[in-house]
Amino acid sequence: MSLTPMPRWSKDTEVFVRPSHFHAGPGVVEIHTRYKDLNNVQHAPVEHIAEATEAALRELAYEVGRRAVFA
Repeated sequence: MSLTPMPRWSKDTEVFVRPSHFHAGPGVVEIHTRYKDLNNVQHAPVEHIAEATEAALRELAYEVGRRAVFA
């Protein structure tokens, strides 16, 4: 994981992990991040859950910021 600080998230942000099953094969998980009506899904091997979660949250933060700019 990187050493840059993560943005603060409110209580309505959800992160959950589940097996990917037929989407990507065995040993792969889906990391779902949700903030209000924005969703993001990352697929990653089990060994890289932390990095994929960080990437999913950063992508979600980008979308939240983009929506705030263009609102």
